[in-house]
Amino acid sequence: MKKALLIIISVLAIVATAFALVACDNSVKTSKSLKTAAFAAIGAAESDVEYVVVNETETGSEVEFVISGVKYNVYLDSQNNPVKLKINDAEIAIKDVPVLPSSPDAKYIGTDKALEAALSDAGLTKDDVTKTEVELDFDDGKYLYDVEFTCGQTEYEYKINATDGSVYMSEINGVTVKEPSVSGKTFIGAEAAKEKSLTAANVTAEKATFTKVKIDSDHGVYVYEIKFTADGTKYEYKIHAETGEVIKFEIDGGKTGQPGNAEDVEKAKSIALAHAGVAAGKATFTEVKLETKRGVKIYEIEFTADGFEYEYEINAATFEIISAEKDIDD
Repeated sequence: MKKALLIIISVLAIVATAFALVACDNSVKTSKSLKTAAFAAIGAAESDVEYVVVNETETGSEVEFVISGVKYNVYLDSQNNPVKLKINDAEIAIKDVPVLPSSPDAKYIGTDKALEAALSDAGLTKDDVTKTEVELDFDDGKYLYDVEFTCGQTEYEYKINATDGSVYMSEINGVTVKEPSVSGKTFIGAEAAKEKSLTAANVTAEKATFTKVKIDSDHGVYVYEIKFTADGTKYEYKIHAETGEVIKFEIDGGKTGQPGNAEDVEKAKSIALAHAGVAAGKATFTEVKLETKRGVKIYEIEFTADGFEYEYEINAATFEIISAEKDIDD
């Protein structure tokens, strides 16, 4: 009886192993077919791929892979048909994908000529610079070379068009010198963006020292990243490059999810200080933040004074105090 039982158990184990091997084989075949479909969608060869991973989605699959340092995400439906493509996290129509750098048909200038183009624009030579970095990137629907180098205390950043070597964008010490020319978009300009940030902060130009004025693409939306200091306070703003709208700001490191009117911000701070019985001159604000909670916009305000730490939530519409906390600042 025991012998028969052992035989049955052995047979079942063999059958289970066989099923597992078949399932594994099918899984490998499925993964391979997904990769093949994704590579074919953009005209890539498997030998070009440096990294690849396959993930399931609600409607099919996502194949993420890297070629020449550029990340591609191809989304496939249940029939392995490509339905969406992202390159470096920016969505682009599959029909608009430019020739891959790894393709024999690619006529990109290469990293050496990209560096030469940037140095020529800066009026420098290879012997003048250090900390040189050049890598391929994809932005605004085209391949670009990101070129960085340093000359003395000056840092240069360039985006060079990969097809003709023209300067697409440039920065010196974090300040945009040449803005990109993007089809269908008109930017307000760096000076206008600086004025918008100063107005929002209620700071005069005479008091501000700018440390960063840079235009960049944030998930397909162009923004000016502005940083400045005034009267010992640090300010950081993101200004919509087309509309001039304040998208985000930070004051002394306090980040906001949404911008707030400068006068309203000061009013909310004053209400918190008055409730705490703290004079404005004694308070050090560590966070000034406008958030939306359960559909209600509130100011989250944190500050320290005389060895204590204060936290307030104030209704942004009515300016009523929603909550208040006081604790020893340790």
